[in-house]
Amino acid sequence: MGRGKEAAEQLKERAEAQQRADDARRDRDALAEQNKGKNWDTLVAALQGDVAEFVENLPLAKTQVLRAALVNPNNLTIHTQVQPLLKIEVIRDYGRSGVKVTVTSQRGWEDDGGSSPNYIYTPDGFSDGSRVFTPEQFASEIFGHVTDFFSPDAR
Repeated sequence: MGRGKEAAEQLKERAEAQQRADDARRDRDALAEQNKGKNWDTLVAALQGDVAEFVENLPLAKTQVLRAALVNPNNLTIHTQVQPLLKIEVIRDYGRSGVKVTVTSQRGWEDDGGSSPNYIYTPDGFSDGSRVFTPEQFASEIFGHVTDFFSPDAR
């Protein structure tokens, strides 16, 4: 085979690979955007409401300045003035877009070795593969970590 034909085939293969990568990125982004708005916004609002209510009714949470803060449009952190408790972030994996929840330990973010599931978007909310949650149910599930942190048994 001549060098010209070989070079042309290499260019064609690279162009096809780039096209596949572009198509995959477009599909992934479309899926994330399609589901993100409704589910993510509802989840954020529910968690922020839960945190505000918790602070209002538990003096210890108020003195520790518990809050839910959007770090950016795709990341919500629930933290006290000295320690993060939960990090909830939008993930965009091809075919499995959703959110990842990271729980902290006393010294910082736990390394769970990937055992924590990524909760994928569904038309009605989120799923860990075995259960499906509405955004409000998912917020309640996540908020259990905050309750556990302030529990007298945990100290």
